[in-house]
Amino acid sequence: MKMTDRYDPNTFNAMNAAVTYLLFYAVMAAMGLLLSLGALIVVRTGGVLDEGVLLFVNEWLLFFGLGGLALLIAKKKRVKLLSGGGFQCDPRPSMEGLMTVVGTCGLLILLLPLAERVSEWVRVLYETTGATPPSTEIATQYEGLLAFTVLVMTPIIPAIVEELIFRGIILRGLMQYGKTAAIVLSSFLFALAHRNAEQFIYQFLLALAIGALVTETRNLFLGMLAHFTNNLFASLFSMSLYALTGEGATAARKEAVAQLMFILLAAVCFTVALCYFIRRFKAGKTETVSLVNAAMVGANGVELVPWRACGALAEEVGSVGYLNGKNEVLALNVKSKTATPIVLLAVGAVLCFLELVLNFLLPYIEFLLK
Repeated sequence: MKMTDRYDPNTFNAMNAAVTYLLFYAVMAAMGLLLSLGALIVVRTGGVLDEGVLLFVNEWLLFFGLGGLALLIAKKKRVKLLSGGGFQCDPRPSMEGLMTVVGTCGLLILLLPLAERVSEWVRVLYETTGATPPSTEIATQYEGLLAFTVLVMTPIIPAIVEELIFRGIILRGLMQYGKTAAIVLSSFLFALAHRNAEQFIYQFLLALAIGALVTETRNLFLGMLAHFTNNLFASLFSMSLYALTGEGATAARKEAVAQLMFILLAAVCFTVALCYFIRRFKAGKTETVSLVNAAMVGANGVELVPWRACGALAEEVGSVGYLNGKNEVLALNVKSKTATPIVLLAVGAVLCFLELVLNFLLPYIEFLLK
């Protein structure tokens, strides 16, 4: 058997993660520009902006933009987007999936008071600068295309494409720096990439939980499921809370009781899910995609290891390889140099941060331009 000079088709490195993050920012900026231009054209031609149509178009741009970006990076790198590097995407019903839904719902409700408090602080900062805070209100009544987009497309599309980008490529690429560093850094980049000061802390904590879940279970689908559950349940929670409390003199008392009931239920759900995953991880019962063994070829000969463990990173190309399902010996992917990807990630993070700061400074900029 002859060692080929191809990279391991099953994993990414830090350079891939850094480039993907910069391209993610570029795609999101291009989408925002397209939507703004489209809205401007509609207004200038005497049309009326329809919120449902605007959100519907945004979700499809997100799907093709970020989905296409993930596929492009994988194709260019010759990497399997949904598996490799020890990761898999297994959508089969399981207790892990059930506990992921239960735990995500619990975590969402427990973090809502913190998210609301941070949102209040940020809005105070907006008011001091004269800026208009972004609207994050959830509508209490939906109809037509808006209802379909908010309740179906918005939960599903970001859950798929954002997980492919941040856990499928960026987290996997940053694993060369270690598991903990990859989870924390990818979570920070995830929260910053949304460029929403009000939700930054909430999104960071949620991303930490999803990153830890995906890293420990090695299943990207559970990350998508947790992301979908969060997006869907956030809307349903606000709608159900409004339906329970309504309006009037007793609304405040009803809302307090309803929130207390939700928080108590959330605490139970999150505790049950947390106990399950802690017990599962300690027992070391991570499921595998396949029980087929592969041959790791190193300097000291051939060593049999589980197939899914063959997506490792090598210090140098050709220093170690593995035998794939076609009886080919492929070189493992090489680790990227430390400095360059860190610099590129810092550039992407600074761009996102500057956009956040710009939202606060916009009134002053407009005043100076007059």
